[in-house]
Amino acid sequence: MSGHILDLTKYAFVRKLGDITVYGTWVGPSVDESEPCLVLVPTHRINGCRPVVIGLSAAYKYDDPHYLLQAAIQYNRDLGFEDSASHVHKVASVIYDHLQDLIELPPRPVENVRVGAEAIITEESGRKHYAEILDYE
Repeated sequence: MSGHILDLTKYAFVRKLGDITVYGTWVGPSVDESEPCLVLVPTHRINGCRPVVIGLSAAYKYDDPHYLLQAAIQYNRDLGFEDSASHVHKVASVIYDHLQDLIELPPRPVENVRVGAEAIITEESGRKHYAEILDYE
């Protein structure tokens, strides 16, 4: 299967908050294997930075202030920002303020679906079932 695990051209929302841009999107190789997530990136790309991805399955951890602070310190470095209390506070605030948005994200939209084949299933009794086999491009 080809494709991206994270595609920032497809999102439910995007918000530019000063130095940080936050996306509400989905992470995973396919519609069936994806989950909603928040992605934080620097608004003005910095060489060597890594996006911060927080999946819905991990959202509960960020309600713990100690965990949030420790994560924000690391994420601040990953984003390529200067080590300062104000930058760490900004990262932590952006995450915490968007947790509800993450929880409310809709399922990943299905795109580029085509019928790859049609099938007829015949039971021993002679009863037939017709089915379409979908191909997600």
